[in-house]
Amino acid sequence: MALQEVRWSDASETTVAGYTFLWSGPPANQPRRAGVAIAVDSNAYRALCSWQPISDRILVANFKHSFGKLSIVAVYALTEEASDHEKDTFYTRLDQAMALTHRNNLILCLGDFNAVSGSDRSMNCTIVGPFGAGIPNDNSERLLDFCIGNNLRINGSWFRRDDIHRHSWYSNDGRTSTVLPRRLTMSSPTRGSRPSNSAGCTAAWSSILTIGQ
Repeated sequence: MALQEVRWSDASETTVAGYTFLWSGPPANQPRRAGVAIAVDSNAYRALCSWQPISDRILVANFKHSFGKLSIVAVYALTEEASDHEKDTFYTRLDQAMALTHRNNLILCLGDFNAVSGSDRSMNCTIVGPFGAGIPNDNSERLLDFCIGNNLRINGSWFRRDDIHRHSWYSNDGRTSTVLPRRLTMSSPTRGSRPSNSAGCTAAWSSILTIGQ
């Protein structure tokens, strides 16, 4: 499970109620903003090979499983209002995080990308599925460029789902909502990795992952 807006300082791990939280946040002397974490149960923790904090918005963890290795990149992207320099820095670090994964690993990028996929597949038919949504903006272009450069696809855009399961962002007005990508996977068939949303959480929870031994 990947979490965003954790707001814990520095980087470390702790175990609570049978789950181990691996987190990466801002330095202790800076405001507690952003922050990402991965929560794993005892079985997944035993499968953990290594993990590395990249920034207060990116964390990488590598696991072993029955068929090889799995790399999870937990992400909390900047909003559309951030400066071009801040966004450039974020995606540079995200590319650095991807360099820590092995090309033969199964790769999952989980989190809040603060972007929509859009529905235009004319140039991105292997990245955006037939159920992409939203009006693209600068963050969308950066996300799609990242997917192209790392051979990833936007998982949720490949499945037909009711809006209650598709929409993951809701405005304070109680009426406005939209679909934000929460999971990127390797550009290959994604049968069995249907995305899901969970409600009632104070932090932004993304997809649940179970790792078999």
